[in-house]
Amino acid sequence: MPYVTAQQLADRFGQAELVQISNQEDPDAMAVNATRVDGAVADIGALIDAKLAPRYAMPLSSVPLVLVNVACDLVRARLYDKRITDHIAD
Repeated sequence: MPYVTAQQLADRFGQAELVQISNQEDPDAMAVNATRVDGAVADIGALIDAKLAPRYAMPLSSVPLVLVNVACDLVRARLYDKRITDHIAD
């Protein structure tokens, strides 16, 4: 079970931003680059798993909202890549 979905990212940050940050090489893109989003979600999921596994039985039976929020923020930062702004980094 992923900690966050593309829909949760779009709900939290807006579809337009998700399209933009998932298509940095194509500023005219009109759709989310699902491959980039799925890759970022998987990377952040692995990071969260690595942090939680020593303390909790994995996989979690349910994902607490606070963890969804953290995952959203981390995926967003991952998608911004080298173009991350100070606002997003904070």
